[in-house]
Amino acid sequence: PAMSLTLQPVRRRVYAGEPLRIDLTWDCSLPAASLRALNLQPSFFNDPDVEVVIPRSTIKTEQQVGLPIGGRRVIAKRTLHKDQAEDLGLLELPLYLRFATPGTHTIPPVRLECAQLANPGGEFGRYAAYFNNGLFESVDAAERYTRIYTTTPAVEIVVLPLPPEQQDAEFSGLFMPVEIATSISPKEIEIGQLMELEIKLSGAAPHGMLELPPLSHQPGMRGRFLVYDNYERLWQADGTIFRTRLRALTTSVQALPSLRFQVFTPANGKFSMISTEPISLTVKPSKGREFIPLKSYEGAAVRLTPHPEGIWYNLKANQMNDIANTIHGFLNQAFWPLLLLGPIGFL
Repeated sequence: PAMSLTLQPVRRRVYAGEPLRIDLTWDCSLPAASLRALNLQPSFFNDPDVEVVIPRSTIKTEQQVGLPIGGRRVIAKRTLHKDQAEDLGLLELPLYLRFATPGTHTIPPVRLECAQLANPGGEFGRYAAYFNNGLFESVDAAERYTRIYTTTPAVEIVVLPLPPEQQDAEFSGLFMPVEIATSISPKEIEIGQLMELEIKLSGAAPHGMLELPPLSHQPGMRGRFLVYDNYERLWQADGTIFRTRLRALTTSVQALPSLRFQVFTPANGKFSMISTEPISLTVKPSKGREFIPLKSYEGAAVRLTPHPEGIWYNLKANQMNDIANTIHGFLNQAFWPLLLLGPIGFL
């Protein structure tokens, strides 16, 4: 009765692929020095259809406390009870879940179990409470202790499918609210020289759940820029910076074009496009060259088709396609007769 555990999702209805924040709260009025060998293993940590990300802690050091959960060592926020400095207090940890398949997902009851020493000794955080504390320590066989536990109720989450008729082949996987800002350096270069592009992505999702599609798929970049699709990811307290390199292939480029990304808005259940601001550039000729063909760079990727199925996708039915299919089918079926009639017709 001296401790309780809760799992509180921000919403009970989400879309497939949408990050869902769940706040885990452990309230304990027992002395921190008496607690050992914490066992907290939520089932969704081992579910292949659920992605779990715990964001990096940005709280003050004096409020940080190490917490073993699901085989991980994470940092939670610890708030001491008033006039109870020896108690463990209130521990809060945000979790982000992403469900891959639509349907109703039930999070089974989560059990938190630990050992309570009969005669507690030593300190709770001997070295640093945020790095190592009594919750990570095992119980000595010679000590007297009692196993205590608390359990959360089951939680149901309804996962809705994304509307496929609105989804573009280049859907970014981003969900509103999200902000995208770009910066590039240097802004004055010669044709073919490297530039560094930074795309800052800010939103409600944590660092580990933010992704960007390859920039080489952007229509405004094709034929004018050579883009390296391998991103360098940098963590920021308010978002993630994606850093990559690119080269201008023609002096006719006057700006880094606006980048367009398709995002999904859960509030209205619709897709939309967000765009970045263009950045002006000055591209000078190099050794008299004003254009560099893309094929001159070894390994440069050239996109063949905008269709996700590849080049062998099904064409939409129309009169010309039907005529072409009929001719192709006739030539395929009458191959051998036509091969025999060929020499006769020649003679």
